[in-house]
Amino acid sequence: MCGICGFFYKNTEQPIDPGVLNRMVDTMVHRGPDERGIYLSQIGALGHRRLTIIDLVGGQQPMELPNKQGVLIHNGEIYNYPEIRKNYLSDAQFSSSSDTEVLLHLLHQKGTDAIPFLNGMFVFAYWDIENHKVIFARDPAGQKPLFFYFGSESFVFSSELSSLV
Repeated sequence: MCGICGFFYKNTEQPIDPGVLNRMVDTMVHRGPDERGIYLSQIGALGHRRLTIIDLVGGQQPMELPNKQGVLIHNGEIYNYPEIRKNYLSDAQFSSSSDTEVLLHLLHQKGTDAIPFLNGMFVFAYWDIENHKVIFARDPAGQKPLFFYFGSESFVFSSELSSLV
């Protein structure tokens, strides 16, 4: 079990408060006691709590593409990630053996068209920095939760309801 959270502002002039994200991430410590990661930018922030299962060293999150064009937070497991890596991502440069990195490269390559390829239990947020888009998805059975709030100036999300309060 891991936890993901974050927020995006519509107004790029509004400064990101790292304290808000830190509080959200710390609320989910029970979902991932092994690691904690954050990603901050001018318009948004992503947070992650990790319970290490696959690739204990190389699976830290948020995970960013080497060219800085996209960043991913992911909770769950992609069961068919070895097949996806072998069959669809032979040209990608990997630095780990994690399912998260396979998902990161697949989303960068295919965008929302990547979702039907996924077999597993998952929830993720992929920030396509290059194209100014964010993709959220859950597995078809909804095994991993995702809560969110659309405000007039912001979008806030989390896999733990208590971190939104």
